[in-house]
Amino acid sequence: MQKAILFIEEPACNETPFAGAVQELQRKDVSCSVCTPEDAVENLRRRTFALAVIKINCPDERLVDIMRAILDVQSALPILVVSMQTMQRNAVRLLRQGANAYVQRESLGTELLNAVDYVLRGHRYIS
Repeated sequence: MQKAILFIEEPACNETPFAGAVQELQRKDVSCSVCTPEDAVENLRRRTFALAVIKINCPDERLVDIMRAILDVQSALPILVVSMQTMQRNAVRLLRQGANAYVQRESLGTELLNAVDYVLRGHRYIS
């Protein structure tokens, strides 16, 4: 059965840091969908995903609200957060609030793919 990953990002982003990761994962026979935070819950109601990857620039409180909404729909869904924040305490806080992994935005690329692989195998990850 093909694994499916939901990438959640803001629509206003001119850059698409997920594009390279999505292409690489699709080469590995992983189905990828990209949506906005507002559309995430509807996507989760229509389909079962193996992982949600969230990259949005917002206060941690909004991010926690988005994670809670995701977990309300698919309670066992692992969540990987990509953040511009570099402080370790933010990563720990988000992990305590339900995230399974935390990758710093400047670490995107190979590190994001490594984090996805690690989380899909049932582990936690912090860059």
